[in-house]
Parts: sequence; C-alpha cells; structure tokens
Amino acid sequence: MNNNVYFKSKWFEKCIRNYLEIEADEPITEATLASIKYLYVSTSHDYELAFGKEKLPMQFNFSNAGDEWRSACIADTGRFQSLNEFAEIHNWGSDIVLYLKKEILEEEEELQADAPTVDTIAMELFEESVKTYWAEQEDYEGLADAEDSIDMGMLEADDFAYLTNLETIRLMSCEVDIHSLKFLESLANLKVLEIGEVRLHGLAGLDKLIGLDKLCIWTN
Repeated sequence: MNNNVYFKSKWFEKCIRNYLEIEADEPITEATLASIKYLYVSTSHDYELAFGKEKLPMQFNFSNAGDEWRSACIADTGRFQSLNEFAEIHNWGSDIVLYLKKEILEEEEELQADAPTVDTIAMELFEESVKTYWAEQEDYEGLADAEDSIDMGMLEADDFAYLTNLETIRLMSCEVDIHSLKFLESLANLKVLEIGEVRLHGLAGLDKLIGLDKLCIWTN
C-alpha cells in the first residue's frame, strides 16, 4: 500500500517537494520518500536541512563538522546490551541531555588510532550529491513566537519518521524545536547518527541508539 504522507512542518514539506521535484498539487507518498538515505538538521542558530540519496562511505569525514566525530564518537553500538553501558542521561531542569561515557570514549580513542584512512574522493562525491536548504524570511510567517520559549515551531521531529530508509542522520546543533528521538523507532536502516546539542523532553527512541555503526553525541 502506497500511503500519502502529511507533514506537520510546512517548511520541511517545502524542502522535500523541492528536493524530490514534487509539484504543489501532487501528493507525497511513502514510496516517493524511500529514496532519501541522508538527513542533516540544524536549528540552534539558523534553520538548515540537507538531503541525500547516496550511501555514506564506510570511512567518512564530514567537511562541515568539527572534531566531534573524533572526540565524541563510538563505533558498533551493537556490542552493548543496554544504553547505560555507553551513555549517560543528565537532567537539566526540564531538559534531558545525553553524553557518551568517558571510559567508553577513551577505549574508542585507542581503536581509532588504527582506523582506515578516509577515502577523500568518495567523500567528496557524497557531499556533492547532498542538497542543502536554509530557511528564508517567508518561512517564518505564521509561526508561534512564545516569549517563554526559544522554539519557533519551524520543524517537527515526528516528520523525520516518514523517511523510513534513512541510513544517516545528523542533528547538528539542534537546541531549538528538536526535543524527541521517537522518530528513530521508525528507521530500521539507520547506521550513523549524530546528536549535537539536543535537549530532549522524553526518553522515547533511545533504545535505537543500540545497533549503530557510528554514534556521535556532543553538547556545548
């Protein structure tokens, strides 16, 4: 069954339609979205989205990342039986923040010393295939501007669950709007995940951090 998809975020839908060349009067279907394998999201400073259809090279190095993938990254989370073996959950008021355990990161640092060299040509080809979008002034029209919240309502994390073939997700500096990882429960093919400056309001989806090829968790 090829069901129609209805996104909560108008801007997310706008970007998806442009990326997949779907006309405004044409329905968006689950089958149409199946080609997307890579999703990049940033909200803290400027709203940014990026989509890709190619597989991420096995050895990668993102040109728009800092040293997080070296200092806050672990491989093969499937070797752990539970989240608390490699991650810590901290409460900051009403927010929940995740950290990778220091001792696990120290072990990973030793392993990365012998890591294979990144195929720069393959990585360049992958990044050239990615298309990036930034929010424009018109995209902010009609959004809530609550004085007691920094959230704009530009994006809804639940919408990401419709991209069921995602293999790589990068939540790169997402203190605004993105407060749930529940959408991970819908992503059976996820292999690489970055969680950067994300403040959660619940624990849904955290079990999906087990079984990844690469996991990066960092905060400011």
